[in-house]
Amino acid sequence: MNLVEIARNNFNSWNRHDADAIVAAYAEGGVYTNPDLLEPLTGTAIGDFAKAFFTIFPDLPLDLISIGDMGGELTALEWVAHGTNTGAFPDGTPATGRKVTFAGASFVQYEGKKFVGTKRILIG
Repeated sequence: MNLVEIARNNFNSWNRHDADAIVAAYAEGGVYTNPDLLEPLTGTAIGDFAKAFFTIFPDLPLDLISIGDMGGELTALEWVAHGTNTGAFPDGTPATGRKVTFAGASFVQYEGKKFVGTKRILIG
């Protein structure tokens, strides 16, 4: 399996809301960064974040716009997310019921076939 296929499989894990599979893609000590987080996440904290996200937006699908191998064990994905905020936020903020759409990109660094770093950015 090449790096693009590995990235696509992990992307599909987000669409299946499969937090265990998302975590399994990471090497021990692998890091997930996201502009919504105060600090990078590792290990089971990545899965906890995904589960919270799935609770906040239970109908959230991600549409893959493009994916590519950038060389140097790095892949890039461009995506758009759509969903409705029907779940409360971890800080207790109640759901708004509003529909959201946001575009983003993810950059994944590999060591072998495992993620050692993922950086998610919002495009708009």
